[in-house]
Amino acid sequence: MMQRTDARQLANSHWYEILEAAGIDGDSLDGNHHPCPLCGGVDRFRFDDQEGRGTYYCNGCGAGDGFKLLMGFKSFAFKDAADFVRRVLGEGERTPPPAATPKAHKPPAGPSDGQRRIEDLRRAWDKGRPVLYGDTAWRYLTQVRKLPIAQMPSSLRFHPRLAYSVKVKHPDGSVGFKVVGYFPAVLAKVVDAAGKAVTIHRTYLSDSGKKAPVENPKKLMRGLPLNGGAIRLMPQKEVLGVAEGIETAFAAHALTGIPTWATISAKIMEGFQPPKGVTTVIIFADNDSPDEKGRRAGQDAAKVLKERLEAQGLKVKVMMPCKAGTDFHDVWIGHLAKREAARQRA
Repeated sequence: MMQRTDARQLANSHWYEILEAAGIDGDSLDGNHHPCPLCGGVDRFRFDDQEGRGTYYCNGCGAGDGFKLLMGFKSFAFKDAADFVRRVLGEGERTPPPAATPKAHKPPAGPSDGQRRIEDLRRAWDKGRPVLYGDTAWRYLTQVRKLPIAQMPSSLRFHPRLAYSVKVKHPDGSVGFKVVGYFPAVLAKVVDAAGKAVTIHRTYLSDSGKKAPVENPKKLMRGLPLNGGAIRLMPQKEVLGVAEGIETAFAAHALTGIPTWATISAKIMEGFQPPKGVTTVIIFADNDSPDEKGRRAGQDAAKVLKERLEAQGLKVKVMMPCKAGTDFHDVWIGHLAKREAARQRA
């Protein structure tokens, strides 16, 4: 019997699919804060997958790598976890090949997982429609979030009734998803560095135009590898801005005039790759308050991105709000308040 591949080496850079196969909601692995799958704490868990090791941090139960998360979630010993990784990734014990025998006829292969994801994305996008004056998506962006958007980009669409699902555990121990409601939603197309659509970001809304009363009103669909992707909210120029959230990107543009794209999260921002023709990147970083270990997701992501792009010969500048715990949307709202106060004094 031949020696099996080391499980840690095999799992590297595959933790998203491994953990989702174990039953952890893929939406909680997007680099943002979510309920912890181990201790259940609300909004205290963040999956950052440093060096492809499946790393995470929870303010309640601490930090670890993918194996620690898998072992804790499934109550596995390490050997069980290693065997699970091999099964998910198609790596069993390897034996010498048998003598050649006639191959049995195989039926035509069905669609691959990647093809199914593409079809799911296409169906969701096709059910949306352009954001129009007065609809729920328009009210959310321009009235609730107070963003001065002259023309809605084609990268955003409005879905009038999008299903919202939560993870459920069945009596037999298996994990699935249950639709618990339907809400209006903003759909945002995420494209990779080459301009290829790879996934869809969803913002669930109430009929009033505010965020929907659900646990995670912002979710990223399971799609293809991001490969430096972003939501392209406006045409690129030689100087291009990048921010985490859609609202933050629009606000940064309103404040500076620099066309700005959204990367969705700090973790995704680290891997952002501007397209050809961009010579300067302005990073509009969130001024995140430190977690229990002193880490600041927004600042750390900006530093990683700046160093990587500068190594490619690009000019990079980081801009950040002065006040801890704020982003450029907060700055924009403050700017509007000052402008209104000045108007009333006049």
